[in-house]
Amino acid sequence: DPSWYGLTVAEKDKVAVVTAVADRKPAAAGGIRIGDVALKVNGMPVTSARSVGRLLCRAEVGPGAAVVTVRRGRTPTTS
Repeated sequence: DPSWYGLTVAEKDKVAVVTAVADRKPAAAGGIRIGDVALKVNGMPVTSARSVGRLLCRAEVGPGAAVVTVRRGRTPTTS
């Protein structure tokens, strides 16, 4: 569930854009910021904003999820 990670994502211009990051949640701790574009979750490509939620739901309990994002067109980062 993306809300457990503190992440809200919306579809904008055919990409999944982070629209909110909750304080003191895993997404914030991982450095994800509003405006980041989600590219992959745990190595799987993000195909829509809805796919982010589906992929996060598949993440194993414990180690969390690896989310690859791109910020302002710069090199992708993993959080």
